[in-house]
Amino acid sequence: MWNISQNIFLFKRIDDELIVESKINFEIKKLGVVLYSYNVEGTERYKDGQLVQFNSKTNQNRKKKYVNIKKVINIIKILLNLAVKLIFILK
Repeated sequence: MWNISQNIFLFKRIDDELIVESKINFEIKKLGVVLYSYNVEGTERYKDGQLVQFNSKTNQNRKKKYVNIKKVINIIKILLNLAVKLIFILK
């Protein structure tokens, strides 16, 4: 039997937020030599069924990567609306 991966997910509810914490460890070895490794730790936060924050740290074959995303109160919608109005005015 091969054991090359471990995936752990923890779900917590705090007030009106759902928090999902995850840890993923994946490794492929041949003759004791690591050919590929992938490790991730992440946290997702949901409010009212929508993703409001995502943080992740990844180590893939010794290359470190990260993601930090946080929802800013509808700023994207506001900017898109302004861009559409500006395009309409310029026509």
